[in-house]
Amino acid sequence: MNWIISQKWEHACFLNFSIKKEELQKCLPKGFEVDTYSDLGWLSIVSFKMSQVRLAYLPTFPFSSLWELNLRTYVRYKNKPGIYFFSLDSSHFLANFIARFFFHLPYRNKKIKSQMRLDGQTLSSVGDFELDYKIGRKREKTVFDSWITERYCLFTKHKEQFFEGRVHHPSWELREVDNLKWSESLRTSFQLPNSADCDSSFYSKGFRVYFEPFKKI
Repeated sequence: MNWIISQKWEHACFLNFSIKKEELQKCLPKGFEVDTYSDLGWLSIVSFKMSQVRLAYLPTFPFSSLWELNLRTYVRYKNKPGIYFFSLDSSHFLANFIARFFFHLPYRNKKIKSQMRLDGQTLSSVGDFELDYKIGRKREKTVFDSWITERYCLFTKHKEQFFEGRVHHPSWELREVDNLKWSESLRTSFQLPNSADCDSSFYSKGFRVYFEPFKKI
């Protein structure tokens, strides 16, 4: 495996929303096609803690512990499935700059606060997102859960050039999310329908992740 950067992901919470594929397609850059499940497009708001970030053959970065919040969807590029990010937010200016400059990922500087409890979490991104939940029992993964989570390719577009990043990690082990409370305005900021219902949600304790160098496609 020819990896360039590795990091640890912890306490990942997924909120998943269905959307008519025609509506989602309008919001994607030209060249990407909506990937569908049950003939619907899907959006996910994902929060997690990133830590222990390091480049190959180098020690861990001293700034490498931060909370991240992203809005993502599921696309195909030339019939290859992957993830497309509308936004990735964190409160670490330097980490955001590195991700934007070297990987052309749409990181934004946002103030994110989180508190982990023994039974759950609260998280807040000022003006964008509020989350509170309890971690439930082990979840038996459905076909849909695997369709959402088992994706090892992400796409981004910079100017008129497309890039692909490959990621390596274990299969996601999921738990139920109980007593879920949330509010958000992320979707409307990208002219995406802001339905009041969350179609599914789940939690994962996390794992270590390895990224290959991004390449032009």
